[in-house]
Amino acid sequence: MKTVAEDDHRHTAPPPSRYEATPKPSQPHILTATDKVKQRVLCLDLLIKEIERRFDQPGLRRLASGKKLLSDACCSTNIDKGRVQEVVDVYDDNDRAKLARELRMLPDLVHLKRTLGVTELAAQHRFNK
Repeated sequence: MKTVAEDDHRHTAPPPSRYEATPKPSQPHILTATDKVKQRVLCLDLLIKEIERRFDQPGLRRLASGKKLLSDACCSTNIDKGRVQEVVDVYDDNDRAKLARELRMLPDLVHLKRTLGVTELAAQHRFNK
């Protein structure tokens, strides 16, 4: 990112005369250092809000919850029944007791003691086959 001093040395061309109501166009507006900082802060604020909005959606939260359930189940046989119920509520074709039983079998299949991402878990599953 350029510093404010570097931005001051940019060449600014005057607007074309066809955009002016008078035959002699006015001089271009030069932003002060304070205005440039305000503009950048507003831009960063907009970016932060958009990132928060994009990653704070109900579907994404459900996927993250399912991923956490799966990765936690790989490390321990102690399964959070509330989280299992959330998955069963979202995907109604699952049986809660059967899903909990399968999740308790995962540590024996994976042989891991740390939390994995989904891609690492899939690679481990292919390795065990």
